[in-house]
Amino acid sequence: MKKTMISKGFAAAAAALLFSGALVASGGSAAFAEPDVSSSVAEPGTVDAAAPELPDVLTDEEMEALTADMQNLDDGPMEFVPEAGATPDSGASLSAKAAAPVCTQNTGVIWERTSGKKKYEFGSIGGKPSIKCGGKPVAALSLTSTIYKKNSIGAWVKVAGPFKSFNSGMASLQPTNVEYICKSNSKKNQFRLVANGSVTYYGLKPIAGGSYSETDKLGLSCS
Repeated sequence: MKKTMISKGFAAAAAALLFSGALVASGGSAAFAEPDVSSSVAEPGTVDAAAPELPDVLTDEEMEALTADMQNLDDGPMEFVPEAGATPDSGASLSAKAAAPVCTQNTGVIWERTSGKKKYEFGSIGGKPSIKCGGKPVAALSLTSTIYKKNSIGAWVKVAGPFKSFNSGMASLQPTNVEYICKSNSKKNQFRLVANGSVTYYGLKPIAGGSYSETDKLGLSCS
């Protein structure tokens, strides 16, 4: 089922539980301060406030809790929709006052990268998360992506990232550096790619959301 993120609440960002020595319990919810974007173009640091760095290690239950409010790749892209009744601030340009496009985020599949096989002894795996706004530029786009690998005792271990990317005044964002360099090809492993995105429409506050994708149960030949 497609999830729609609105500016009110940052629901998916709240699902990203903070970690400082141990996972912090949130009692089922967490609140993040909504960044105040008074100008038509947000600064990278402002958008990053919606994407806290993820834990280094998660149990299977903690991983499921982390991604519970995020959009699964199998359910299609996630939409970023301004809160009902939201209007650009008085300082926004005339073009900014036009109807905002509907931006969508897609994590993309995790695969064995062709370029990795050429550059590294055991190759690499990765993905290409993206945000696309129907060809219409927006004030700012941001993606923070992290790759996890499931270990032999069933815990998810962060093996690459966070990979942070940002642009402004563009209609799409798709980083190409989200990868994990394999140490061996001796066994197959399961991987999960978690991406926290943010869209800032002209004159409006940032909207944050999360999505993820994972390999099938057989995994990929990468350790």
